[in-house]
Amino acid sequence: MTIGKISQAVIAILRERGGAIELKMRYHQGAVQCLKQSIPPAARRWDPQRKAWYIDPRFEPHLVEALEAAGLEVRWATPEGGAREQPWATLFLLPGAPLAVAEAAYRALALMFHPDRQPPERRARAAEVMRKLNEAISQIRSLEERAG
Repeated sequence: MTIGKISQAVIAILRERGGAIELKMRYHQGAVQCLKQSIPPAARRWDPQRKAWYIDPRFEPHLVEALEAAGLEVRWATPEGGAREQPWATLFLLPGAPLAVAEAAYRALALMFHPDRQPPERRARAAEVMRKLNEAISQIRSLEERAG
């Protein structure tokens, strides 16, 4: 795809929300077909009021592949309130989850998203995700140390 086509393509905005990945985009038939083919029905749902898809986070690599295959430019939105206020959301946990649970979630996500475990075309995105995971676990650890 050329640069000119990317600038005219629909932009898919992804955001972590409530333990799921929220996908917002203008209607794009190819993207919807790719989404339905690559993500099982049990792992996706459409919310007509918010006009957004909600995808199980375990299918994030398939989601990004499907959207890019449909010719969409994929961007991750910053969480509301900024990453500093949402370290638990980054790890797909409820705010205030115990440190042991946060560390277990971190280890599981780190295994999934470590750049060395990704194909070359996904390493840059995986490095960004790992940076966010590392920031989140360090914030949670520092909050736990301050709390006592």
